[in-house]
Amino acid sequence: MGFKDINLLRPKWLQPIYEKYYTFIILYGGRGGAKSFSIADYLIIKSFKYSNCYFLCARKIQSSLLSSVFSVVEKQIRDLDLLEYFNITKQGITNKETGVKIIFKGLWRDPDSIKGIPDLKLIWIDEAANISKSSWNILPPTMTRNEGFQLIVTFNPKFTNDVVYSEFIDNNNRQNTFVKKVS
Repeated sequence: MGFKDINLLRPKWLQPIYEKYYTFIILYGGRGGAKSFSIADYLIIKSFKYSNCYFLCARKIQSSLLSSVFSVVEKQIRDLDLLEYFNITKQGITNKETGVKIIFKGLWRDPDSIKGIPDLKLIWIDEAANISKSSWNILPPTMTRNEGFQLIVTFNPKFTNDVVYSEFIDNNNRQNTFVKKVS
């Protein structure tokens, strides 16, 4: 399979995010719903549509790259036979053609560290049910400084009073938002 064939792998339930720009993409549901693999594919495809910017993959606690979605993104790059287009190192993943850098961070110890990332165009918060309110509050100002920014959230709901659940599921009246329960 080559780069031209990558569009064939999109799940039908996720097709709307490829056809229309959404500021917020929210995928929630139980384990095994392919949320992480689907968003990894989305990041890979998006990395060919931007240039010289950053995509951030974050979670509450990330003690190493192995405790992040790094391995999921790397696996998808390999499975899609796109390794020739990417440089994969311990610092992150870079699209060789466009200069898009995919980086990985934990938000628990230093959520303010994302404020200094230049040209941040996309943030993917994985396991977002664990994100604290203080970490969450840093995202909107960071997002609004970059035109065309996207925030992607994937999570398995634990409690209806979790920050992300109350922001997007209970109050599903945000403009330009794609919300999908995946099981």
